[in-house]
Amino acid sequence: MSIQKDIDKIIRLYFNKHFQPKRKELFSRWFRSTEFSKEKETSIKKVWSEIPLLSASEDTLKEWEILKQQINRSNQKSEVKAVVTLFRPLFRYASLLLIAILTSILIYQKFSQEEPVLELAKVFTKYGENEYITLPDGSGVWLDSGSLLIYPKDFKYQKDRSVYLVGEANFCVHKDESKPFKVKAGNMVVEALGTQFTVQSYQNSTTISVLLEEGSVAVAMNDLGIVKTLKPNEQIVYNSEERSYDINLVDVFLYKSKREGYQIYENIGFKELMFSLERKYNVSIHYINSKYEREKYTVKFTPEEGIEDVLEILHHLIGINYKIDKTAIYIN
Repeated sequence: MSIQKDIDKIIRLYFNKHFQPKRKELFSRWFRSTEFSKEKETSIKKVWSEIPLLSASEDTLKEWEILKQQINRSNQKSEVKAVVTLFRPLFRYASLLLIAILTSILIYQKFSQEEPVLELAKVFTKYGENEYITLPDGSGVWLDSGSLLIYPKDFKYQKDRSVYLVGEANFCVHKDESKPFKVKAGNMVVEALGTQFTVQSYQNSTTISVLLEEGSVAVAMNDLGIVKTLKPNEQIVYNSEERSYDINLVDVFLYKSKREGYQIYENIGFKELMFSLERKYNVSIHYINSKYEREKYTVKFTPEEGIEDVLEILHHLIGINYKIDKTAIYIN
């Protein structure tokens, strides 16, 4: 098998989520190295071109056409390589779709002579931590643990205020009718002028959700070609596997409590609950999913309760047995 085919296989395995955490770390180090950089770039373009979702976005197609034209122009290899170097560190955290969008923006700005170079800021919150960020327009963002937010350092030269999210964040948007505020998460785009809402789009989850606290937002689901407008206290939950969505009435107060340290889960699957606890307490949880996958759970934890308290509560509520080994937890 050729080197190119080997690299294709490695990159496909990574983005199909077949790597364990330790292997992801090794992949990250290998991908950031300069060895076989041309072959790695070729593999990424192949995977990108095969994603059905991208073909559903007219804007993305235009960006990809611009990218192909610029790459095919003579002797621009050094500039393309410089751009690839800029986004290489994001591969450990961002989804492939996010990288594809970000890549097209960076390369377009690199070659365009009419627009200023777009400078991007990126904030990643580690497991067990969260962070409050003030965006250039004055909008506030509460970023949950294990989340990545990418945004322009200046919205001045942009037609809108677009930010890119992998994870969970609450947005309190500064009103500016001339420049709509957009959150791009997976294959969903949330647009608002001035409002407060929460978007959840973790890489290891099959659902993306938007919860509106104040104001109004329009939620576009690209692959379905549907746009829904939410009212306060409404939450839309999109399932990427089933390509379906539900709109639910929720108690916004419960979600506001989360920013004060409370953990509140309503009608949640065991897998999603475990992912959330891993992010909150920076631990790894091992269990047999088939034993719990059919049930839904509603539970609340206070800011003072640590991981042992949480596990003990779940032991009494749903009958789990557990063993803690440093930062690893085993449930049976």
